[in-house]
Amino acid sequence: MATISISPEERTSGIMIPAHVEKAVKAIEEDGYVVLEDAVSLESLDTLYQKMIDDGERARKETGRFRPSGIPLAHPWLFRDIPLNDMVIAVTHAVLGDGVYNDSWGVNWRLAGELEKQPVHPDHGPLFLSMTAPTPAFRLVINIPLVDFTEENGATEVWPGTHRETRVLDSSGRYGDASLYEPMQAEWRKKCSPHQVCIRRGSLFIRDMRTWHAGMPNRSNQHRAMLSLQHAYRKIRTVEGLAVENGSEDFFEHLVLTTIFTHSPAQHLRPPPELPKKIVEILSTEQGLTLSEIRSRLPAPLSDGKIRDAMIELSRTGEIRREGAGLGARWFRKVLPR
Repeated sequence: MATISISPEERTSGIMIPAHVEKAVKAIEEDGYVVLEDAVSLESLDTLYQKMIDDGERARKETGRFRPSGIPLAHPWLFRDIPLNDMVIAVTHAVLGDGVYNDSWGVNWRLAGELEKQPVHPDHGPLFLSMTAPTPAFRLVINIPLVDFTEENGATEVWPGTHRETRVLDSSGRYGDASLYEPMQAEWRKKCSPHQVCIRRGSLFIRDMRTWHAGMPNRSNQHRAMLSLQHAYRKIRTVEGLAVENGSEDFFEHLVLTTIFTHSPAQHLRPPPELPKKIVEILSTEQGLTLSEIRSRLPAPLSDGKIRDAMIELSRTGEIRREGAGLGARWFRKVLPR
């Protein structure tokens, strides 16, 4: 595991020394990820984590379910060393080139006592389906733990080098049939050593989104949360923009990193969507459904994007679970402890 220890001088100035930038770029190229130790203020992380826990508990009182908020893109929960961390941007800029931009913000939860292992998967397939050699990185995710990441609470498992895999199992570039994906895992297991990224809070890791990984069981009594910020090559956009609090746009101005905004309310201010409730209702009467079967039973017309976002929401809050990988996976309702 390639690890760079950020010095107090670098953290204070926000300027990473060239040798550290070069080491980080090389690690991403070779392994598919790199760890930056002590790159984020503990005060920022603790304040943000407590805000999300409070939101989740308030939702539990109102709905009976613990439902943490997304990342609150509003004051007083905006901290520059998280979305605009200059050391992170120095690395992503070096990898992705001029015009690197904020592609999305999110948060991954593994609730206390959630013992299912997430299927091993990449977040993105190869850029070009016909190529037999891997392209350079075109999208990176910055994973920032809000608590210490340990084996006990389910630190993310990564498979070094798998960002160079060019085989795909369907035309979307995703890995569809789990029965075909498993032999590929067996091949890669012989070539690399999958391991959990156990790091203390204040550290982070930058990952090529093609790198295989999996969320692990949380055997602790603490909810594990991890921020996921995506930076992308300027010519590859997957979102219209980030929904931030009106009046906070100036906060996101940066000389290198571009942020595009929408006029929607900030994520943490949005009411719980109705669509997840319908999905839970469908799954409550079934033994398990594929994504296409769920889509066919939902009111039409609904875009794939809305359904996907709803599934992600329910997965993050632990209300549904998946067995298998890719498009062939089956989804089940998960009964949460009260």
